[in-house]
Amino acid sequence: MLPTMDSSLSVKRALRRGLLLLSRQKKWGTTLALLSAVLLLTQMLVMFYLGVVSVDTLLSSQAGVRLEVISNAQDQDIQTFFAAAQSESTVSHVAYITKADALEQQRVRDPDLVSFLEQYKLENPFPDSFTVTLKSLDSYDSFRTFIEQDRWRTVINPSFLTAVTDQEHQIRQLLQVTNAMRSVSALFVFAACAVLLFLVLELISRSVRAHEDELFVETMLGASPVSVLLPFMAEMTVLLTGAMVIATLLMFALISGLPLFIPSIALEPAFRAFANAMTPLLLFTFPWIFIVELCLLPVIAYIGTFLGAGRKVLSPVAFFG
Repeated sequence: MLPTMDSSLSVKRALRRGLLLLSRQKKWGTTLALLSAVLLLTQMLVMFYLGVVSVDTLLSSQAGVRLEVISNAQDQDIQTFFAAAQSESTVSHVAYITKADALEQQRVRDPDLVSFLEQYKLENPFPDSFTVTLKSLDSYDSFRTFIEQDRWRTVINPSFLTAVTDQEHQIRQLLQVTNAMRSVSALFVFAACAVLLFLVLELISRSVRAHEDELFVETMLGASPVSVLLPFMAEMTVLLTGAMVIATLLMFALISGLPLFIPSIALEPAFRAFANAMTPLLLFTFPWIFIVELCLLPVIAYIGTFLGAGRKVLSPVAFFG
């Protein structure tokens, strides 16, 4: 019981001394801003990595195909194709879009074009079509075999069959790009963590040099190495925690304010699809990211204190023993 109470008192005393060291530091605001900037950069890189993962998942799980219907196709043939496509095991969803529906969709995407058509009383140029969502990227081959059957030649425009193959190649090329970006972004995240550790090491080294006389006196009076180093660790932990809170708030402000700063981006279908894929991932990962950061901050402060100040006060054997 007594060792536990002594340890608790030592931690509290170290925390008070750490806050005292922080209050005596004239440039603590600059230090806090610098740490906040590095942590914000790290969080932005993590968000970028999660965004690349979301794009990769979106491309891999949802493959869409648009098939134009021949103008003289019979209604019975169209309904037969619709039913057959829905029954395909590789198909997730099928929608039939009439010329009128296509015109209304275009009115939302490009109202100037529709106004031009109506102003000059031009005929609706958009054909009837099917939009097919496949279950995965690997479903392209079997679906291509399905639509290349002779019985659909009176329904589907043959020129759109090559578009299916081209679209598959484009998506696979995009997946190669996203895989490369994911690897590079992960490397940047590790680099940012290394920069943070080196920054902590430098800041603690400066703090130790500024209090070198005090450390010498405490050591000569028989103070234990741990009691000498704990205040520096407590000071850095407080700074890192404050910087993490500031960086997290700024990150939330940036994410929330993106549609306000760039209103047009929120209207893009691609951005809405990306946001729909990104939101569940963020809701799941952010609490864990916050917890991991909260646990890592004392570890970073501990390592930085040992590397930056430990050699001046104690040997590694004494420090860990």
